[in-house]
Amino acid sequence: MHVKPKQVTLKRLSRGVLMVGSALLLAACVGERSPPTRYFGLDAMDHVQSQRSASGKEAVGLAIKPIHLPRYLNRRNIVVRHGENRLAMSPFHQWAGNLSEEIGRVLTINLSTLLDSPRVAQLPQLELEKPDLVLEVDILRFEGENPDRVVMLAQWRLRSNDKSIASPLKVSLYEEPLEKRSGYARFPRAMSKVLARFSREVANVVRQMHVNHL
Repeated sequence: MHVKPKQVTLKRLSRGVLMVGSALLLAACVGERSPPTRYFGLDAMDHVQSQRSASGKEAVGLAIKPIHLPRYLNRRNIVVRHGENRLAMSPFHQWAGNLSEEIGRVLTINLSTLLDSPRVAQLPQLELEKPDLVLEVDILRFEGENPDRVVMLAQWRLRSNDKSIASPLKVSLYEEPLEKRSGYARFPRAMSKVLARFSREVANVVRQMHVNHL
């Protein structure tokens, strides 16, 4: 006759333990919230003195084809290299947009400024009627290297719109030191500086081809 009260007591005790355990688990989850995701973009060059060709020709028309990136860079996460074969991809530090399009956007602004030309357009976002030159860029590497630099390796060339004239295939390697401060914001800043240097190199070849061949 005394079995039933014991069974009821054990059931109540089990329910109580389960409720306390659930409450502790919920409190732990609330207390260990993930850090907020931070989003970054690349910056175009500050205002610089432009240099249009002195040949008397109108402003050069330059179409920039979509920038090709290796698959490991074609993602939202900011990639940092640790040693030769190890890559870190932060889940909480991401690009605000597509990295290929972001690079193309910055190159468009930089080259329009350097060449003093409104006729610089990024494809396929904006079609340019009868451009003088077309820029093709294949980026092989473009990431931070802990602890002190950003590295970009790119193959690129310029050609006329009808493909009758083309520059030799060029390979450009840039290294830019990282700021001493900590945090992921230093990587986009250094990458923006690399793109500014690359833009100047491209602009010099554009001027030469515009004067000598077009």
